[in-house]
Amino acid sequence: MTFASKGDKMAETTVTIGIDLGASKILMLACTAQNEIVYRLRIPTKTSEGQSAVLEQLISHIQQIINDLATKGMRPIAVGVGFPGLVKYDTGFTYSSVMLPGWEGMNLKQYLIHELNVPAIVDNDVNAATYGEWKHGAGAGFKDIICLTVGTGIGGGIILNNALFRGVDGTAGEFGNTTIDYHGPYFHGGNPGALNVLASGKALETRALELIAQGQADQPLLDELQDRPETISVELLAKAAAAGSRTARAIIEDGAKYLGIGIANFVNIFNPELVLIGGGVSQIGEWYLDKVRETVHERAFDIPAQRARILPVSLGQDAGAIGAAALALSAIHE
Repeated sequence: MTFASKGDKMAETTVTIGIDLGASKILMLACTAQNEIVYRLRIPTKTSEGQSAVLEQLISHIQQIINDLATKGMRPIAVGVGFPGLVKYDTGFTYSSVMLPGWEGMNLKQYLIHELNVPAIVDNDVNAATYGEWKHGAGAGFKDIICLTVGTGIGGGIILNNALFRGVDGTAGEFGNTTIDYHGPYFHGGNPGALNVLASGKALETRALELIAQGQADQPLLDELQDRPETISVELLAKAAAAGSRTARAIIEDGAKYLGIGIANFVNIFNPELVLIGGGVSQIGEWYLDKVRETVHERAFDIPAQRARILPVSLGQDAGAIGAAALALSAIHE
């Protein structure tokens, strides 16, 4: 937990609290209207203890933040939450969540309002991250943006004509579940042959384990693993590729090509100015993004492919909480 110390300058300051609710951690930020972060709290999520325990810790820590901010002359005027699943934004109704099973059918927005007596909004976590990048990050100044987070799974958000596009039910942007290869592989929680099972971090790790089990992994990759295949991760694959592993390099490049195929489809459909890529897989390096760009230019129509810049996000792990705070502030002024 950290405070920004600004002395008397902070007197009379109003802030919004943005929350990135994840399966393993909860990040809470208090932000001014100018996106100055004045409070930060990161805690592990009590997912294994069930929904009630997570809700209890969520409310208690938000209340702690509100109380702590009051001692600094700051007043939270709204709370925003990025939820890892399908959400109906206008009502705050949570349809489902792979990351937080058992949260189906809850009105999280009304729960927060009732418990905190503060205006609140709830949106999909990648929608929140997309909004954060558009308002305060790499997407600032653009009016048509596609944003993808490529981590354990793949999520997406869409800005069209200077507005976050959610679709009629609030479920737009589920790019990870779009089919790329009709006869492609499948793993639990994913659509067969979808981006999630071909280009996500879990997909790359699964492919590496398959090759290791088949005896097809090269020595540099095996050296990185040190006979512990359970330690496989995207970071380890990137390290092995940097150490000269052709196996690791090929796995990553295949994932980049599949992601590029998906993005080429989205570029053809939406004709965006900008495609932002975030998440752990995007941190592999510029050569990974170059392979994505190369594939997009090979497969998309020339005009939208030339138009769409493909860049990494700039807010990192703060994007979701920053976006949730910005969405809450926007809702207050609607």
